[in-house]
Amino acid sequence: MSCSRAVYSPLLVTLIAAGMAGGPLVCPAQTEMSYMLLEGSTLTEDCAICDRPAIIVPLRGTFQLVLREQNPLFTTYDVQEIRFQSQAEMWPYVVTGQGTYEIGGEVALEQRMLLNLQINDLPDIVLEHGELPEEWSWPMIDVSISQEPVDPMQVFSMHLIAAPVREIWFSTGTSFTSGALQQSVSSGDLLSHVGRVVKSNFALVGNLGIMPIVPDLGLDAADIAPGGEVLFSIKEDVHSETLGLLQDGDLLSERGRIVRTNQELTSSFGPMPPAPDVGLDAVLMMDNGKILFSIEEELFSEGLGVTLRPGDLLSDKGVIIRTNEQLLAEFEPVKGQGDVGLDAIHVWPGGEIWFSTEVGFQSGRLGAIGDGDLLSDTGSIVLRNLELLAPFAPLEKLGNFGLDSLFLVIEEGLPTSSVREIRLTVEDGSGDVRIEWLSDERVFQVEQADEPGGPYVPLGDISPEMIGTDKAARGKAKSFYRIREW
Repeated sequence: MSCSRAVYSPLLVTLIAAGMAGGPLVCPAQTEMSYMLLEGSTLTEDCAICDRPAIIVPLRGTFQLVLREQNPLFTTYDVQEIRFQSQAEMWPYVVTGQGTYEIGGEVALEQRMLLNLQINDLPDIVLEHGELPEEWSWPMIDVSISQEPVDPMQVFSMHLIAAPVREIWFSTGTSFTSGALQQSVSSGDLLSHVGRVVKSNFALVGNLGIMPIVPDLGLDAADIAPGGEVLFSIKEDVHSETLGLLQDGDLLSERGRIVRTNQELTSSFGPMPPAPDVGLDAVLMMDNGKILFSIEEELFSEGLGVTLRPGDLLSDKGVIIRTNEQLLAEFEPVKGQGDVGLDAIHVWPGGEIWFSTEVGFQSGRLGAIGDGDLLSDTGSIVLRNLELLAPFAPLEKLGNFGLDSLFLVIEEGLPTSSVREIRLTVEDGSGDVRIEWLSDERVFQVEQADEPGGPYVPLGDISPEMIGTDKAARGKAKSFYRIREW
């Protein structure tokens, strides 16, 4: 699960000279956003004078928006680092290039994207468009662009559906063996869609005082709270030497505390009869401290006079945010399938909800939906489960590994920062530079450059830890750092 906004911090630039750390200097923010293409993005190659059907292939990849200009009517971005590729072996396409994207309007909201692309070995393919779809909210991008001028022998067009997602963190319902990592991956591990383990289950539960140490307690829900605190629930009850009984429906912290018991989460609904534990399948800590969640078992709310079901999205304030029927309505589910549960959630600033279900279901519009597929309440499939797992190259030949928790590292280019209490240490002997800080954001990445203007390169992966190490600093006269925050 994720917060409802994300931040790209101002540069934090620190000079390291003659092995000594100087004072931090805060420089102007950069406003760049990394976008990911989602399910429904396609490339079409057609020939107006040929007797053959158009070639339409699914498209995946990434690009960046970099703010160029902003005025009361329009905001203009440069589109950079386009890296698209087709998802059809029979029709391989590689797309690179750059362009511009403009959003705004004097009377009605408008968008215009103009891209200058190289498609395979064909350079200078110009695609552009203007109209906005009816259902749209920033920062999502949904745009159809076509070739100008038209070459009747070979006409390209694209439909791009994209979100400002840097990484997708998740857990699976089934453990698997990763061919890419050459190791077993547990259903209790927190993973990234780029193919790495963000937090092992052992690291998550290591501070909970569980003795003897257990190999794996599973992971039913997860979120990153402000300050980089990892919150989660486990799949079974267990005794802690320091905290007592830990229920599978309790919201726990990797820092060794119970954030909310299951009874505290549901108390505002006035459950009758009082339930010992109804489980915790999805969780989202909002910026205002409100907790959204789902449960595993039905619970009657005396306060609302209704039965709360596993597929409902609830608030710890005693409110049903969405019923299961409301979340699934745009999919037009086939009747008679009942409540399909709610395993993972993310709420976007515009109100769109991404989620996964406890069990698969049949959509009247899209056919079979797997319990591991990432969905949107707009009625679309964001990403299929096997696409999320592809960088891990699972050796098991399963059609679906499940999707039990979700956190999105998202970007909106906001020029703010909450970094404070910065400390730099030059390690004796090694000469490594250790950067530590405090912040109210959720995840971070330290970047380094030899000059203040860059180029900056990451020193490590995106992480909830507020610490970074530069192992290559030894022998340098100076080094500059910036901390990115989400």
